[in-house]
Parts: sequence; structure tokens; C-alpha cells
Amino acid sequence: MTGRTLITAHSGAEGTAPNSLAFVRHALSLPVDALEVDVRLHPDGMPVLSHDALAPDGTSYLSLQEVFEAIAGSEKSINCDLKEAGLEQRVCALAQRLGLSGRLILTGTVSAAYMRESGLLKNTEVYLNIEEYLPDLYPRCQKDPGEIPAAAREMADICRRYGISCINTHHRLATEAFLSVLHDRGLSVSVWTVDEASRIRHFMRAGVRNITTRNPSVLAEERSAHPSSSR
Repeated sequence: MTGRTLITAHSGAEGTAPNSLAFVRHALSLPVDALEVDVRLHPDGMPVLSHDALAPDGTSYLSLQEVFEAIAGSEKSINCDLKEAGLEQRVCALAQRLGLSGRLILTGTVSAAYMRESGLLKNTEVYLNIEEYLPDLYPRCQKDPGEIPAAAREMADICRRYGISCINTHHRLATEAFLSVLHDRGLSVSVWTVDEASRIRHFMRAGVRNITTRNPSVLAEERSAHPSSSR
């Protein structure tokens, strides 16, 4: 695949509190393309930020609307990692209402079928998480690395079925064989969570579409120093 490798700041990057306004503000100050937040549905019906299940004790959570409002004036994209099913419509509608249409990326628990049938793919990019469709994938490939190309072919078929162009995977699964199968089928790959400079350079050279990292400044420096590696 061609094009510059994108940088996504993982929630809580560079020592900030995960899913906090402090993280969002810090990420907005960095030379990154997107920032990632974890999204769940609050009992009041509003999407809020939390990686884990919401506490039943009245704990206060940062609303996704506050985050969208904070980034609306920037040019950065927002990667909403959906932590539970059924959030696609709410998140996409909120993004459209606040002027973020075209800058929204969904990962996590995303229904590719719903995204296609609802027409939401027109203004929203999906990095499809492999484990949502092949739940035995990681243990299966860990037990037998020879299964990785077959898994890549399965994911390519799923993406083609639903009109998805990018797969989201843990960086350990993104072997040369895995990337080759997907690239040959016209698909791009987003890898998470890549924090070491040597691994960052490796995936930039491999031409992945996006790298999600807790060290976005390191990745930005690598991309600036080696622009040809991100193509």
C-alpha cells in the first residue's frame, strides 16, 4: 500500500491519564493524525469514555461529546474504540452533529454489516478488529504461526463482503506473511500498540496504514527522520 503511515496516540499516551481531558489536550498538541479513546454507553444514554465496564457507584466519566467538542477546531481524527455492541449509530450521529463527519474512525466492537447497511461507511472509516470476527484467532496463531496467512485470507474475505478496507490487529500478528496476504488483496493494516522505536521503523517500512502508540512523539520523530519509510 502507498501513502504516509498515520500516527494515532493511544489513550493515556506519554504518561497522561487514559480517557481523560488531559490526554485529549496533550494529544492535540502533538504532531499526530488521530487520537484514540475507549467508548461505552452510560445508563443515561450518552457515550462516555472508559476502557473497563462502568462502575455502578455513580462514578463520573468524561462524555464523548466533551471530547468531540475539544477536537472540533483541530484537523485531527478521532478513533473511537467501541467497548460494547450497539454504539455505532450514537457515536456517528454525535460526530456528524459536532462537525466531525469524515474524521471519525471506529475500532473495537463494530458491526461491519450494520455499518454497510446503514450507510455509515460513507462518512466513517472502520479499522476492523480481527478478533471480533475470528474469536479464536490469537490463541490459534500463537499455537501455530503457520495459521497466520490463512487467518489473513479469512479476514480479507470478511472485509470484501462488507466493504471494509482496513484491518486492525495487535502488532505481533502483523508478520510479513500476514501483511503480504492483505496488501496483495488491496487491504491496509492498522497495528496496535507499537511503542518501541525499532518496531515503529519496521512497520513504517512495511507500509502499514496506521500505527497506534503510547509514544506518539517517538513515532513522529521517526516519520520525520525517515519519510521514505512511511510509504
